[in-house]
Amino acid sequence: AARLCICMAALLVSLMPCGAAQPASSNAADLAALLAFKAQVEDPLGILAGNWTAAASPCSWVGVSCDRRGQRVTGLEFDGVPLHGSIGPQLGNLSFLSSLVLSNTSLAGPVPSELGGLPRLQNLVLSYNSLSGAIPSALGNLTGLQSLYLDSNNFFGAIPYEFQHLRKLQSLRLSHNDLSGPIPPGLFNNTPDLRVVRLGSNRLTGAIPDSIGSSSKLEWLVLEGNLLSGPMPPAIFNMSQLQVIAITRNNLSVFTRKKPTDPMFAGELSLRQWVNQAFPCELSSVTDRGLLQDEPKHGIDKISNPSEDSSAVLNTFLVSIVELGLVCSRTAPDERMPMDDVVVRLNKIKSNYCSQVRK
Repeated sequence: AARLCICMAALLVSLMPCGAAQPASSNAADLAALLAFKAQVEDPLGILAGNWTAAASPCSWVGVSCDRRGQRVTGLEFDGVPLHGSIGPQLGNLSFLSSLVLSNTSLAGPVPSELGGLPRLQNLVLSYNSLSGAIPSALGNLTGLQSLYLDSNNFFGAIPYEFQHLRKLQSLRLSHNDLSGPIPPGLFNNTPDLRVVRLGSNRLTGAIPDSIGSSSKLEWLVLEGNLLSGPMPPAIFNMSQLQVIAITRNNLSVFTRKKPTDPMFAGELSLRQWVNQAFPCELSSVTDRGLLQDEPKHGIDKISNPSEDSSAVLNTFLVSIVELGLVCSRTAPDERMPMDDVVVRLNKIKSNYCSQVRK
């Protein structure tokens, strides 16, 4: 009987698959995806060729990280490593991947839509490459994504409307591409945790969506170097967390409701000269008072004397703002105030204004 038990136990062991804690097919899928990625890049420094070998587990390969059990690939990260090649669709088979970082790696070609099928992805960083084509709308399926960096590439076309589904998004960087079309309003309506938006140096058109006021946690808003037009949404002036806003080199009308391209500035008179001529005694003639109403929705509480006191405080506030704007727009770049100093000055102006109107 004892001999029979031993034989049966041996038989059961022989029938058990290797690595019984995890089916071999799952590990094989990750391995196949990584080897396909390796085949898509030239690897001029031989980093992958010398390290990504069958003699070692993929979890020990450079740039690869795995879960605690060492069974599934959760991270593929290379920053500043010249890989030279393209991103293969097989990376979409890394179903446990939470971080994909391939920044400044000399990659080119399109971003495969298969990356939109990575349900656990939280960070997608593909900055500083030569990636091209339209941004796949399938990336809008990455509902757990927190950081999306596609800046400094050659992407063209519109910002996908599907990005409104990225409800956990905290940082979006799409600057320095060739993107066009409007900024999707849903980008702000449905992303409550959004803190950083960098869309500068593209060809975006239309107005800044009024829905930007929904992003109450927004700290950085960089829209400079586009073709945006229209007025600034009043809600921007009530965003208490906003630290940096860059909107230069657009066709926006700020404070004056005038644009540099308006017909009245077709001759020698520029927008800056027009404002400068009214400074400081006639600012009311060139300022859009609608943007500076003393109402709670604009972050200003009740004013003790809305007729005289508020007018004097508001005029002092306008003088400080316009004076700062004139300094920042001087013709010679070396005469302009550094942006860090501008932010400090603006915060002081805001603090002083709020403290006075609440007295």
